[in-house]
Amino acid sequence: MIEFPRIPFEIYYEVFLELDEPDLFNLGSVSRYYNILTADNGVWSQLALKRWEAKEGMREISEEYRNFWFKSPGAWKRVYCLIEKEARRTSLDVNDLVDNIWYCAPVDNIDDWNNNKLVTFSEDGTYTHHHEPFNPTFTWTMKNGSLSLNYKPFRLMRSSGWDLVMSNGALVFKSPGTKSFRRKLREDGLIPNDNNF
Repeated sequence: MIEFPRIPFEIYYEVFLELDEPDLFNLGSVSRYYNILTADNGVWSQLALKRWEAKEGMREISEEYRNFWFKSPGAWKRVYCLIEKEARRTSLDVNDLVDNIWYCAPVDNIDDWNNNKLVTFSEDGTYTHHHEPFNPTFTWTMKNGSLSLNYKPFRLMRSSGWDLVMSNGALVFKSPGTKSFRRKLREDGLIPNDNNF
């Protein structure tokens, strides 16, 4: 077996900061030693903060729990992986609808979010448009992670800023959706289980 000379971690650290996520995972699979080195919180925090810079709500979440994640070895790597997985999710759950604030606009007006209309979803299967006279209420159903509003199917996406976006081709619903990130982090024990969200 070939013995490699031990290199100071500071040099590894500078090299790791130049790598992206797949490279770090590949390098970590070479040996137990490299697995420990590449799981360093300093490396993953830098990767995460660079990746999340313009993402909806992530700056606030990372600033709020920064020190908490540095206390546990490998926590930043776990946080990064969980957030990236959540950002790629393409199905909804009831909490996504009920916990988040939503705005609605016609597809042809999608970029004019200043004129959006507030919409709230309730667990009883109704949603309310707060911009219409008398706040009319409509029905929603969910099956296998797919949403139907008034029996019309909607498709879930994430915007480039990681907002939750649902569309049926005519209407678009948009939400910052940061509570879904916080919920996943809380479920995995990566943020304290309190009610300050």
